[in-house]
Amino acid sequence: MTFDTTFAYIVLSTVIISLIAFIGVFTLSMNDKLPRRPHPALVSFSAGGFIYTATTYPVPEIKEVTGVKKSITTLLVFDGSIVLMWFTKIVSGG
Repeated sequence: MTFDTTFAYIVLSTVIISLIAFIGVFTLSMNDKLPRRPHPALVSFSAGGFIYTATTYPVPEIKEVTGVKKSITTLLVFDGSIVLMWFTKIVSGG
C-alpha cells in the first residue's frame, strides 16, 4: 500500500467509527430511562483507548527523530500532554 491509500483507509475508518458512535449516542439520548451520568467503566475504557492512541502514535516517531533538539522538543510535548491529562483530572475533581 502506498501512503495515499493508507491515509485514505485511516480517514475512512475514522469517519465510519465516528458515525457509529454518533448514532449510538443519539439513540441512547432518546431513551429517558437511562441514567444521565456515564457508567465509570465506560469512562475508564474510553480514557484507556485515548491514552493508548496518544502514546502509540508518537512513540515510534520519537525514536525516528534525529537531532538532540528535536528529540527533546518531541519528548517535552509528549510529557506535556500527559501532564495536561493529569491536570484535567485534578481540575474536574476526579
